[in-house]
Order: sequence, then structure tokens, then C-alpha cells
Amino acid sequence: GGDTQNVDDVDYDAWREAFEVNTLAPFRLAVALRANLQRSRRPRVVTVSSQMGSLERKSGPGNYAYQGSKAAVNKVMQALALAFQGDGIVVCPVHPGWVRTDMGGPSAEISAEESASGLFGLIERLTIDDTGQFWTWDGKRHPW
Repeated sequence: GGDTQNVDDVDYDAWREAFEVNTLAPFRLAVALRANLQRSRRPRVVTVSSQMGSLERKSGPGNYAYQGSKAAVNKVMQALALAFQGDGIVVCPVHPGWVRTDMGGPSAEISAEESASGLFGLIERLTIDDTGQFWTWDGKRHPW
């Protein structure tokens, strides 16, 4: 979303790019792969989102592009879940946790390995009954 994401100084081109990457790209990829997914035994579309995209969670000012693009991808994936449900394709956004990465920083709660392991377990056990839900890396439903 760019370095300037405050009320008085917004980089709108960077904001647009955040939406391209975080919202439009996951949708376009899922749609492009739909025929392949229909042929799969256990098809899944799992999109990395963020709890910062939850409307029930109050986030501080700033990071408007990131927060907005993650809220948007959550809604897009919820709607796509309904479109793909008849094909038996599970569609869910996931919050990977606060991860010790360049973005999460050294004070983050979990390692990349913990996040990946939890996400792998979650993805393995998702069924069509779980489609359209927002999940955390450790298998809990996240509030929208």
C-alpha cells in the first residue's frame, strides 16, 4: 500500500496496486483454475488474508490500503465460496497469524514454520461444510 497511508498523505497508485495483488489476483487465479479444481478429488481455494481485514476487529488508523484490500478479499472469497459450492470446491480466506517475518517483525507471536504447519493442518481437514468461513492458522473460525 505504499509508505504513505495516512489521512493527510495517501499514495493512491500504491493503494490500487495493493488491491490488484491482495484482492483481484486471488479471485482471478481461482477463476482461471476452476476447471482444474473441478477435476480434483479434494479441491480447495485458500487465500492468505489477515485479521486486519476483519470488520469486527478494530484496527488503528493507517495501513488503509492493506486493511481495505484484505477486507475486500475476505468478502470476495465468501461470495466465491457460494459460486463454487456446487462444484464441491472449498473456498476460504485464512489469517496466517502474526508471524515473525520482515512484515511481522521480530516481536511477532509465531514463527513462519508454526504458521505454515498450522495452515497445512487446517487446509487438510477443510470440507465443503467449512466453505465460505474465515479461519485462523490454528484452525479456529475468525470473526468477519
